[in-house]
Amino acid sequence: MLTAVTLGLLLGLRHAVDPDHLVAVSAISSRHPGPRATAGVGLLWGLGHGATVVVAGGLLVALGAVMPAHLAAGLELGVAAVLIAIGIATLRRPRRSDPVRTRLRTFGVGVVHGLAGTGAVAVLATAAMPGPAEALVYLAVFAAGTLAGMVGVSLGLGAPLAWLSARPGGARAVSLASGLAALGFGGWMLWRAGVGGGLL
Repeated sequence: MLTAVTLGLLLGLRHAVDPDHLVAVSAISSRHPGPRATAGVGLLWGLGHGATVVVAGGLLVALGAVMPAHLAAGLELGVAAVLIAIGIATLRRPRRSDPVRTRLRTFGVGVVHGLAGTGAVAVLATAAMPGPAEALVYLAVFAAGTLAGMVGVSLGLGAPLAWLSARPGGARAVSLASGLAALGFGGWMLWRAGVGGGLL
């Protein structure tokens, strides 16, 4: 059980800094600069991601099932589409948006990212752990590690984003950079999942 906790925590923390996660959270945070606001973005993203990993991953582990490759590729396309949508929204509306809608969207983005990675995480949990109970513990700790890692990363983003946004023309520059990053990375993921995954 200690192995499940240690491995899950370390890999969860590492998973938080995957490029698609950072691009999404940075773009959302660019419209709400400041450590407290960006930490909130990371928290909501992590909750959405973690809930999906625990529920969907736990179901796969309990059933001894593996996510079909075409479904995994399709979920990657979903992440790509979400990143592209975030990029467009960030470029079009650099100013603050409705807080409630932003929270719901951030949680939803985390859910989409969680779905896309659940298949691989469940396979690793099943392969690395001696039994289903340990695998479920691994999934829960992995989700908690990802949540903690994303909150930490978001806190780190908050101060620089707030400082840059306070400069003359800084808010627009931050929105432009983060929006283009989300758009570009989403486009690359779309090509990778569509062409490499055989869906296009």
